[in-house]
Amino acid sequence: MNPVNILRRNYPLFIGSLMLLVLLFMTFFGEYLPFIDRNLSETKYTWNEKHIPVAPPYAPSKDYIFGSDELGRDLLSLLVIGAKNTLIIIVLITLIRYLLAIPFAYFAHKRIFGAEFFLNWINAFLGFIPSIVIVVLIATLPPILTNDMRPSS
Repeated sequence: MNPVNILRRNYPLFIGSLMLLVLLFMTFFGEYLPFIDRNLSETKYTWNEKHIPVAPPYAPSKDYIFGSDELGRDLLSLLVIGAKNTLIIIVLITLIRYLLAIPFAYFAHKRIFGAEFFLNWINAFLGFIPSIVIVVLIATLPPILTNDMRPSS
C-alpha cells in the first residue's frame, strides 16, 4: 500500500504528520524567517496615536503577532527560538530514559544484579508520590535555580 494512500484515508495521521512537519520546520528553519527577531530585541516603549508612550507588554498586533512580554520582546520570536532548545532537551531525555530502561529491563528479566527488586521498589515508591511533587522538588534544586539559562523574573 502506498504511503500517500494511507495518509489520504487516515485523517488523524495526516493532520498529526502535518503538525509534526510544521513543528520541525519552525524549529530548525523558523529563526531565518523574516518576521522572526533573532536578536530578541527589547522595546522599552512605543508611541500610541495620541503620542503617549505605552510600556510593554503589548497586545497582539501587526508588529507583535502573539503580543510581547514585559520586556517588549516578541512572543512569536521567543517561541520559535526556544523550540530548538526544547526539542533537543526532549530528545536527550528520551535517549537517557531508553539507555537506562533497556538494560534494567534486561537485567530484571534475567534476574541479574537484583534489578527486579530495585525496579519493583522504585515503581512502588514513585507510585505513592504525585508527579507534580517530584517536579517541584527537582525544579527547586539550587543548581537549577541558579542556572544562567533560567529566565529572570
